[in-house]
Amino acid sequence: MNLILAIQLFDTFSERFTHSVVLMLVGMLVVFFALSIVGVLLAALNRWFSEKPKPAPVHVPSKPAVAAMTGPVAEPGIGAHTLVVISAAVAAALGAGARVTKVRTLTPDRSGTAWASQGRVDIHSSHAFGKRH
Repeated sequence: MNLILAIQLFDTFSERFTHSVVLMLVGMLVVFFALSIVGVLLAALNRWFSEKPKPAPVHVPSKPAVAAMTGPVAEPGIGAHTLVVISAAVAAALGAGARVTKVRTLTPDRSGTAWASQGRVDIHSSHAFGKRH
């Protein structure tokens, strides 16, 4: 009975189509509004319950860093010019605070090929070590 009344309420197809589109748009607006409210509530809860990062303690050295620095230890056969070039490359890649402590030649009897050594470095540096409880 209600279906017959609803069909008779809108006589033409265009009236029924217009009513359907309006009803669909209103429904979509209600759903998007509800989803935006849920999103805002979740963001607020995340901020409320998340841990605040603690500021890192500032380390003040007792002596100037320049006095404590010594030159890198190099094997025989590695010249001073090579040490300067390696130190400059490290400073350019890692920043002025980085320093070279030891320089040695890579030979097959030490660790295999250079490719294998670099692969080991990549694998070991990819591990994230955290505090264990």
